[in-house]
Amino acid sequence: MNWRGRPLTSHDVVINSIAATTTRTGLTVQARLDGNSYPTGVKVSNAQMAALPVSRHPFHGDWNYTLHPAAGHTAGPPAGHDREGRPVVALSELTGLAPSDLDQLIAELAALRQAQREQRARSHPASDARHKPRSGRPPVFPFPDRVVATVLHLRLSLPDDTLAYLLGTSRTTIRRALTEIRDLLDQHEYHIEPATAPPGLPARIPPYVTPDDRRREQDQESMLIFCKR
Repeated sequence: MNWRGRPLTSHDVVINSIAATTTRTGLTVQARLDGNSYPTGVKVSNAQMAALPVSRHPFHGDWNYTLHPAAGHTAGPPAGHDREGRPVVALSELTGLAPSDLDQLIAELAALRQAQREQRARSHPASDARHKPRSGRPPVFPFPDRVVATVLHLRLSLPDDTLAYLLGTSRTTIRRALTEIRDLLDQHEYHIEPATAPPGLPARIPPYVTPDDRRREQDQESMLIFCKR
């Protein structure tokens, strides 16, 4: 709001506008220009994302979280174990899919779902009540996690309650996700083979991070660095 209607003609204008931000409770902001160069197109693997020291907040943890500094020279847990020394099973072992294959499956199912929505929109007049904005809370169980939950259900025969606990959601949400994704898998003619010897289950499964999410978080981190500096 500080730069609303003000032409951003220079870096000084941007920095001074950011630094002028305040609130009734006394917020103060320091801002300076970051003149460093940062490479684009950096790829971050699922393993690197999972290893980040992130503490997600109770309210919308996918948006609100604290990224802690690296541990430095502090000795971390052995490879393949969490901070308590318990063995950690990689998501690829649970799903039976390599990260790139899972990314591709999620993207293809999302595209199929979008195509279906567009087809329904073309089949009904704009005045149809089904196309009007709906009130209430938006869905908090992201589409990639719905795919992961369904793959785990089909491959490991995990019940609704177990999936709800592992993915931090409700049994009702899991049931709706399974119905939606199984229907998309059938239309996509994609079959999930059951595991003959399921791997050991982890204590918790973190939210799945898509390539778009990784790029968005990188952009947000770059903006935070810019604002802090």
